[in-house]
Amino acid sequence: MAGKVKKGSKTVVRLEGDLTIARAAEIKGTLLGAFGRADHVELDLAEVESIDLACMQLICAAHRTAVARKAKILVADPSLVRMARPGELAGFCRESGCVDDCIWSRVRRAAA
Repeated sequence: MAGKVKKGSKTVVRLEGDLTIARAAEIKGTLLGAFGRADHVELDLAEVESIDLACMQLICAAHRTAVARKAKILVADPSLVRMARPGELAGFCRESGCVDDCIWSRVRRAAA
């Protein structure tokens, strides 16, 4: 899911299929591994079919953890629009976030 990249550089994590609670542990492991290799992680969700609340919370937690570690996690811009409807339905999309550059604030702006 993620390429090998040296610490201090960027890695892209490409997720696909259904991001559901059944895959939450797998996705968490992938994200932790990506942050073990790089300070900047970009999520590519272009091939995601669906995302449930558990995985939305996981992405949010990954973002908060990244901010606390002075690292960066971004959702690739084309993927932001794919997350807008599920994010709105779950109440995640907002004008301002709980941390700087909130992923869900960016999703809302991209969908507008």
